[in-house]
Amino acid sequence: MKNNFKYIIPILLTAALSINAQIGGSVGLPDARSSSMAGAYTAVSEGLYSIAVNPANLSKSKGIELIMPLPLPSFSSVAGSNFFSLSDYNYYFGTYTVDENGKKRGRYLNEADKQNFIDLFGKGGGVSVNLFVRYFALAVTPSESFGALAFSVTDQIAADGKIPTGIAELLFKGNPPNSRYDFNDAEFKSWWLRKYSFSYSREFRISEEKSIGAGISLHLINGLFYAGLDEIDSEIHTDSLGNIRGRANYSAKSAFSPNFGVEYDFENQSSYEENISAFPEPAGTGFGADFGLSYRHNRAFTFALAITDIGAIEWNKRAAQFNVSRNVYIDDVSEEAQRDSLTNLFSTDGAGKSVDKFSTPLATALRFGASIDLANLLKLKNKLMIAAGYAQGLNKMPGNTTSPRFSIGVEWMPFESVFSLRSGMAFGGWAKFRWGLGIGLDFGLFELNAGTSNFQNIASPSSGKMISIAVDSRWKF
Repeated sequence: MKNNFKYIIPILLTAALSINAQIGGSVGLPDARSSSMAGAYTAVSEGLYSIAVNPANLSKSKGIELIMPLPLPSFSSVAGSNFFSLSDYNYYFGTYTVDENGKKRGRYLNEADKQNFIDLFGKGGGVSVNLFVRYFALAVTPSESFGALAFSVTDQIAADGKIPTGIAELLFKGNPPNSRYDFNDAEFKSWWLRKYSFSYSREFRISEEKSIGAGISLHLINGLFYAGLDEIDSEIHTDSLGNIRGRANYSAKSAFSPNFGVEYDFENQSSYEENISAFPEPAGTGFGADFGLSYRHNRAFTFALAITDIGAIEWNKRAAQFNVSRNVYIDDVSEEAQRDSLTNLFSTDGAGKSVDKFSTPLATALRFGASIDLANLLKLKNKLMIAAGYAQGLNKMPGNTTSPRFSIGVEWMPFESVFSLRSGMAFGGWAKFRWGLGIGLDFGLFELNAGTSNFQNIASPSSGKMISIAVDSRWKF
């Protein structure tokens, strides 16, 4: 089966630039414990859960650790927007309202309603989907003096976009004379990456009460698809006489695994057929690296620093470049050819071409973290720990954000070595606010974890903007 690509790019890249027509990322939440603590993980991640977060903490692993699909698969996912809630949807797009007499009436939006809707886009406008799956991971610590080694295989599918404010303005205000709407704040990037990671960590004791851990992860990356908007300079303008002028200037790139059977509109014919496989042929390959440090003081205080996903991917299979540059002028909307020219303003038809290759950076991020082990400090019987973290993405690749995020979380084990309760709050970042909540069960031989980074949306569904879930299990020998 073939997939025609003529309209995929404009629809995905601009999240509907015409009315008819974004947990795991680098600053994401790759496991259930991290999600439960709302991202306060840089100092407290340990063993296999430190991979992709802070490899220095891999040395906290003892003996052998194993992650596989049993007893629980290891995945985290989050999807939604950072500006539009369920109650907003029901208010603006509900089919009816109930008047003072209890009768259903059609909803009519007044001018204040319309402006409030437009203002929502100005507060964010972002949509995101992020899925992180860890298929397999193995860590071995031969001895404390040698350190810990690990290997893991993970997938990340991420799509982040921003719907331009001009779309909302055009939707509610129409195009009266002397109106002008631009779409230059539109953003979109998406990819599917598979990482084969090799990690090493070792802890160096300074004294009985102090130690420094250092770690590194090297990633061999297979990119299975990429689609991204590079830049945009587009607008629609209606002059004083009601004539419409439109300008569409944007560039985008894409690459797809040959197994996906994607067919570009500029190709006369293609020999690539859809071939579903657990190991698709990559559309690009790359290398990445994570570095981490961790300092433990007095067995109660830990401070950590990590930088992750340093590197790039070269996309060289089914790679394409789209450069759209069009202008339209409409002075008679009754003329079909003029209407069609506006409909096709943002189409990639005739604007694409194959390219040998192009490169994209990985979603590089910087993290700081600190934690206090109150059980150790205060000689409590059961585990009680508080952690804080700061995450700063260094680019806007999928799953990443340049908006800094501060998190604070707590982990409490009321029943010794079995049940853990975790919670945390995050401020800033893409989602602006998160309340995480989750649990863990540690049976010695294996552990089970589950959590969400957006519990506020469960506690108050009507104000919910995102939904997230994370579960995983780990074997320990």
